[in-house]
Amino acid sequence: MASDQDNFSFHILKLRAFSAGSLLLELFTLATWRLVFWLIAFAALSLFEIPTSMGASGSLILWLLFVSGIVYLILTDLRKFRIPSSHDIDRRIEVENEIPHRPLTSQQDVASDTAASKLWEREQNRKARLLRGLNPVIPKPLISERDPKALRLMLLLCLLCGIGISGADWSRKILDGFSAPRPLFQGAPEKRDKLSVWITPPEYTGLERFILSDPNDENIKIPQDSTIKALVFENWLSGIRPPDIKIDNQTYPMQKSEGGSYILEMPIPDGQHLSIRNGLFKTTSWAYDFVTDQEPALTLDPAFKTLSDSKIQFSMKTSDDYGVKYLHLKMGLDPLADNITTGEPYQETRAIMSPASTDFQIAPVYNLTAHPWAGLPVILTFSVEDHLGQTIAAEPLKITLPERVFRYPLARKLIHIRKEIARTPHQNHRGEAVIIAGLLQLPNDFGHDKGVFLALRSAASRLLHSEPSLERAQDVMRILWNVALHLEDGDLGLNARDLQTAKANLEEALQNPDTSDTEIAHLMEQLREAMAEYMQALGRELQKRMSEKSQSPMISPEFLSNIMDMEDIAGLMDKMESEMLSGDRNSAQEMLSKLQRLMDMTNPSMDTALPEDIQEMMESMQGLQELVERQKSLRSETIKQADLFKKIENLGIRGHREKTPFIDTTKNKTEQRALYDSLDRLIQDAQAKLKEIPDNLGLAKQTMQGTIERLESNRPDHAVNFQDKTIEHLTDAQEQMSKMLAERMQQMVGISFGGMPRRDPFGRPYGETNPDNGKVKIPTQAQKKREQEILNEIRQRAGQRDRPRDELEYYRRLLKRF
Repeated sequence: MASDQDNFSFHILKLRAFSAGSLLLELFTLATWRLVFWLIAFAALSLFEIPTSMGASGSLILWLLFVSGIVYLILTDLRKFRIPSSHDIDRRIEVENEIPHRPLTSQQDVASDTAASKLWEREQNRKARLLRGLNPVIPKPLISERDPKALRLMLLLCLLCGIGISGADWSRKILDGFSAPRPLFQGAPEKRDKLSVWITPPEYTGLERFILSDPNDENIKIPQDSTIKALVFENWLSGIRPPDIKIDNQTYPMQKSEGGSYILEMPIPDGQHLSIRNGLFKTTSWAYDFVTDQEPALTLDPAFKTLSDSKIQFSMKTSDDYGVKYLHLKMGLDPLADNITTGEPYQETRAIMSPASTDFQIAPVYNLTAHPWAGLPVILTFSVEDHLGQTIAAEPLKITLPERVFRYPLARKLIHIRKEIARTPHQNHRGEAVIIAGLLQLPNDFGHDKGVFLALRSAASRLLHSEPSLERAQDVMRILWNVALHLEDGDLGLNARDLQTAKANLEEALQNPDTSDTEIAHLMEQLREAMAEYMQALGRELQKRMSEKSQSPMISPEFLSNIMDMEDIAGLMDKMESEMLSGDRNSAQEMLSKLQRLMDMTNPSMDTALPEDIQEMMESMQGLQELVERQKSLRSETIKQADLFKKIENLGIRGHREKTPFIDTTKNKTEQRALYDSLDRLIQDAQAKLKEIPDNLGLAKQTMQGTIERLESNRPDHAVNFQDKTIEHLTDAQEQMSKMLAERMQQMVGISFGGMPRRDPFGRPYGETNPDNGKVKIPTQAQKKREQEILNEIRQRAGQRDRPRDELEYYRRLLKRF
């Protein structure tokens, strides 16, 4: 009996609990449904960006209407909401089940007296039997009664369409719509982005800064070492939770800045997913590929070349995804060498600045003949370094360091003394001092050069009067080497060494970020002077060797003067200095690497190994010049015969056309056919080694054939015109070959040479007339510097997102012009 009573009580409890929930849901729906659909209506407007399209005043009025509606609905609807009482719940159950006599609400009643207790108990048992079949209350669709036209469905449909149109940006638009408009209060532009994200790749990649905008973009590639700069404007949710950036599982909070915004700038770590959260909601997110900077590659050809002045040239190929920055050389003494007390391990770093993702062929030349280890086995290790500092080394190369062979007798004697001092630097070298002093008695041996006399006198005095030490030995060895180099090469060898030293000093200063602009300007001036002296000495040496015909240089003085003069060098120096003063040290280092390749190509040894196609172009130009001279000489002979032919015709003497009296064209015809064969061989060799040859070579071949036919017909007067055309075609071919050679050398060295018309920064040839003032004006270095400062200021202002939108658009239009 007790168990039945317990079951009945549990049944009534469940009935009341379920019915209470239904009744509470109905009351809450009645109190909030208008507020909910009011919010849905404004969310739909925000998704379609209707508030922002109404301007500052319209959006403010609409927002005030939105807030007023919320306040009104809270005061009218929500304040009427109450929790249903137990009596309300029981009565609702009775009404829903249509039970008379209120059996549930009267369950707690008691009998008024004892006499009626039995009757009351019987009545209660009857009501209890009725209660066992009661059903719980089901919530009624009350909203349909208050919205008979189903406007709520239209609002829901607008909301879903807005979400579909907005895509992943839907949450930001809703938050912007619910946030109070700021333009009227802060003087900001009427319409500006609430979120801006910039990705700035490293400068060495050569990639432009870009803005993350479309979250659906699947081709977002972010290079390693890039930085992200995010700007989020504050809204009413920012006070609950400040904005932050999340990359994969790591969160980075943003810092509040002036102007009601949050900002964060930081390097981008390795990851795949980037998102920004403003307040409680994720504003937007992007999937990206993190592009790791690959290690550079280096392939060294162990078959190095020893030049005539004992410099060594290596051939190597390097590559990197963003270009190789430096080439390092380390030289150590081979353990198999004898015990040497002088000389230190040698290191040298050169800027390469190779193109990105390209197999870059270089042939650096090193002058190590002055090192005390010359003639001994050494170990050379080459390595390359990219812009990120990643280094890769080639296999160590064991070689015997070449010794400089001196032709001048006095220079050979000084080098022999230098070797003796290098072997025993701590011993007394009075014998060597006496020998040097004896050389001073023979001034004819060094051409009465006062500089040589003073240098040798200084070396002898140091050996006689200074205590033996390593420092003394090194000083004397340096003096003897400089004197021997001067005797052997004149000023060229010393100038080349000074130029290399000046370039190395400037390159080292550029690598140090603490170097001041004043120091860099001083080193730049030293490099400029060293380059001018070197080029002058190089020209004198070329002329001297060509006049003596002791060597056949790969680059003749005429060719060197045609493709490059001091104006070219001065222009390169001016541009390099301008880049340095503007803060672009990478560009300056790239120009230094080009300068190094130029120095290697114009090496004083005159036998630098040039690429096969460049050698073929040079040989073809020389062959064309010989053909032009021979054709001109033959043309002179043909003109004499043509004049004689006209005189004979004027005298009325006419023989057979092939046997005109007094005229024999056999010799000319033989020479012309020899010229034809020489041109044919030149064309065949050029076609075998070059990608393309001048078109005029074929035309010259045709006109030569016409000349031969006229000479075979014994008509020298007709052959002259063909010879004129041949000379014209050969000369045009020379010019075309010169342009091809200049372009090819520019590819190899990276410096613009002659052979092509030089142009100003606007692409106009120098000397082109200007309708305004007659000539094109080239800006001075001060003007260039000022222009660069203005351009940098425009770029800086264009990146400040808190500036008015119209001003930012103006800066962007300016930058597009540059």
